[in-house]
Amino acid sequence: CGLEKVESFIRSYIQLISSEFGRAVIRLDDSELSAVGRSEIRSYKREIDRRLRSFIREGVDDGSILECDAKLASFAIAGAINWLSMWYRPGGALTPEEIANGFVTTFANGLRKPAAGAAPLHLAAAKDKRTADTRIADTRTADTRNRHRR
Repeated sequence: CGLEKVESFIRSYIQLISSEFGRAVIRLDDSELSAVGRSEIRSYKREIDRRLRSFIREGVDDGSILECDAKLASFAIAGAINWLSMWYRPGGALTPEEIANGFVTTFANGLRKPAAGAAPLHLAAAKDKRTADTRIADTRTADTRNRHRR
């Protein structure tokens, strides 16, 4: 199913990006490459994006992924994984496998179609939005009052 392909893609892409080569490619400013090199890198990145989008669309079509904008979902997933090049260090607190498990859980739960009868996640979020906005406003008001008391 499409969701399983997205999960497999996430795991594979994290393995690539967490390698020294992967981190170098992502951090590379392709404007410094020759026209041929730049074209090759951009073609490779387009293929990665095309493949991920196709897996997301497949999941929407087979019902394993809720209806979504495949381009936006693809950008979110790839962007999060690409950012590993900025913070991941071999031998650090998390292994690539642990990172992949966390990302798969986060993104799969965000993409998974709700069980029959369950409210779609975006509707539940909209329902809670007023409460969250009110809590944020209350916090800001309390912070302002505390600053003026000092």
